[in-house]
Parts: sequence; C-alpha cells; structure tokens
Amino acid sequence: MAVGICICPITFGCEKRSRASPVGAKGLTLTRKTLVLTTAVFFALLLSAAFLAHGDPTRVAGEQWFGSEEAAEQSAPADPEPAADGGGPTDEAEATYVVRPGDTLSGIARSHGLGARALAEENGLRIDSLLRIGLELTIPKATPTPEKPEPQFYVVRKGDSLWRIARRYGTTAPVLAEMNGIRMNAILPVGVRLQMPSGEGGGPAAHGDGSSLVETALKYRGVRYRWGGMTTRGMDCSGLVARVLNLHGIEAPHNSRALYKIGKSVSRAHLQPGDLVFFNTTGRGISHVGIYIGESKFIHASSKRGRVRADTLTEGYYDRKYVGARRVE
Repeated sequence: MAVGICICPITFGCEKRSRASPVGAKGLTLTRKTLVLTTAVFFALLLSAAFLAHGDPTRVAGEQWFGSEEAAEQSAPADPEPAADGGGPTDEAEATYVVRPGDTLSGIARSHGLGARALAEENGLRIDSLLRIGLELTIPKATPTPEKPEPQFYVVRKGDSLWRIARRYGTTAPVLAEMNGIRMNAILPVGVRLQMPSGEGGGPAAHGDGSSLVETALKYRGVRYRWGGMTTRGMDCSGLVARVLNLHGIEAPHNSRALYKIGKSVSRAHLQPGDLVFFNTTGRGISHVGIYIGESKFIHASSKRGRVRADTLTEGYYDRKYVGARRVE
C-alpha cells in the first residue's frame, strides 16, 4: 500500500497537468504512454510486495484445500530422540503419523509392519476410508509374529513301520498317522516322505502322576464313537486309551484285552486318576476299557451313547460290569 500512495499522486498530477495545460496531439500521446507505464509499474510493485509477504500466491489457494508435500513434511512429527539412560521406556503404542499426499491406509500400514485392518480399527476408520491430508493417525504397537518352524520329513526305508519311525524320532504312531493322513496299520511304501513333528512339543508328553493322562483324555470328550477308530474323526474304547497312552510315550495296543495285560493290578479301593478300568459288557471276558478321572468317574468311548463321555463307577450299569483296574507307569 505504501507503493500505491507514492505513485498515485504522480499519476493524478500527470492528468491534472494535461487538463490544465493543453498541448498538441504529440504531447497528448506522450502523456497517455506515461500514464500506462506508471500504472504497469504500480501493479508490478504491488505483485512483488505480495510475493515477498506470502510466497507464491498461485499456491496458496490449492494448499489450503489439498496441502502440499512440503507442508506435510513440515507438519509431520520429527523422529523421537532416543531416551537417555534412566529416562524410562518409550511407549511405541503412542507413535503417530501425519497423512501426506498420495498416502493410503494399506501403504502406511505396510511401512510400519502392520495390517491395514489393525490400523483402521486403531483409528476408528473403515478399511476403505479415504485419508484426509494432514490427518494424524495413531500407529499401534506391532506384535511380532513368531517364526513358523520349517516342516521336517522322513523318507521311508525298507522294513520301516509307523511305530518304529515314531519311536526313533521320539513321537508316537497316532501322531504321525494323523499328521500324514494315513491309517495306523497302513503299509508304508519305500521312498514315501512322511512329515515329522518339529520344534517344541514334537516329542511325547511326560506321564507324571496320572493327572496328565486324565488331562489329555478329557480333551477328546465329545468325539464320536467309531469302531476301530483312533483319531479325532472317531474312536472306540481301546482306541481312546491307546491314543492317550501313546501320546505320553507309552506304547499300548489297540485292544481292551491286550491292555488288561500291561501295567500292574490295582484294587478298586485304591484307584487313582490315570488308572485304566476294565469291564465285561458281553459276558465273554474283558470287552470295554476307560480311564479313571477321580471322584468315582471314568472317561471312555461309549458305543451306546455314540461319543466319548464320562460316567460313574459306583452305581448303575458300569458298577455291575466292572472287572478290575491296571496302573501303567
């Protein structure tokens, strides 16, 4: 505005002089040129003053609505300096990010090692939300994903059996059969690759005092009854008992009469959790087996009820059919 005040008197003075002192055609033309030149200089100086005061005026309107990469960079928080010793741990969950031109939710999440859905939920957004430039997003603390162990394989050799391979690698035949989708009594062709358990938990569980057997057996409650079965798709009474024992490193036959020959005899008054209990349900000797779980109850695969369940020993049908018990150590 200071420039305008200085120039305007000159302009008006020229006009006043031209009216007060008439001149010829040539003088009038010169006066008009002076007026045009003076006006042009005035606007040039005014534009220069606006540029010096506000920067490039052609960018102002656009940046108010859409922002600019330079403005976003200036508004983005600087990287936090590492805390000095004794300053306490920094909370990574409080990290923030300011949206810049061209940013997408998935791109921001990927750059911070996150999933787009986790980032959206943390900030109350939809997965397909459009991000406004300058929006401040909270970056949740990334949860490290444990590395998945690489599967291990064994190539079947001549003379191998599922039981022999399982024993050699510290696991059980039922585990190998289930992992590889084969039957327990399947004949293994030479050269076939079997997947083996890897990492912690691949070996047999410890037997302990019998409570571990009960804990494992109870995991199969509700599995349907299937004659001759020994998997989670279905199992019979001896299949349940043999599977539990095998998972705890005890090689056991899939037959109730054969199971009655292992371990040592236990009186009914001294039953402990984990003991095997046997019944004569056909009138022709041992025909049913289960695992004692305490409080006068046992778990077994019931053909009548059609599933693995717990029943009482002290009354009713199984009280009358009870034969004896064995403790496997």
